[in-house]
Amino acid sequence: MTAPLTHPENGDSEILTAEQLFESGIAGRTELIEGKLIRMAPTGYAHGIVEMKLSKKLGRFVEEHDLGQVMTGEVGIFIRRNPDTIRAADVIFISKKRFEQLKSVTYLDVAPEIVVEIISPTDLLQEVTGKIDDYFSIGIDRVWIVDPIHGHATVFRSPTKAIRFADDEELEDQSILPGFKLKLSELFSF
Repeated sequence: MTAPLTHPENGDSEILTAEQLFESGIAGRTELIEGKLIRMAPTGYAHGIVEMKLSKKLGRFVEEHDLGQVMTGEVGIFIRRNPDTIRAADVIFISKKRFEQLKSVTYLDVAPEIVVEIISPTDLLQEVTGKIDDYFSIGIDRVWIVDPIHGHATVFRSPTKAIRFADDEELEDQSILPGFKLKLSELFSF
């Protein structure tokens, strides 16, 4: 067992490892950025509804076509080591081929094909941009940014190439998930 964690918000500046974070039992939304524990506020209900609807539709499609795994619930993804950075994604899709390459028993150490981030009212542009950059730095193919407040989704193919889908359009990414379509109006109706 590792030494007990101290908490940066209490004035401690201890650098943590991904393994210490995983074993700590810390509840709630957190990320590890350059070894520093970052606590995030709980999401609002709109975020929860959109995450559930999107993951349900995406999960059903992936399962029906035997493509891999869909995961939700702030899935930890290794970005860097020494000091460790672990980003927490709202929803991910990882193909069977990539999933079979996993070596870690804690957080994902293989880049999934798609990461979905659902924007909350408290998210800052700088933080979202930082996440997009981090995800592409490890080989993630697409980052979907879903904004339930403004009723649109943006599919990033790189940190600078993106396509925006309005709420009256269907979200799709045919090169990664051929045949998958999601009416954004259904996603945002609640």
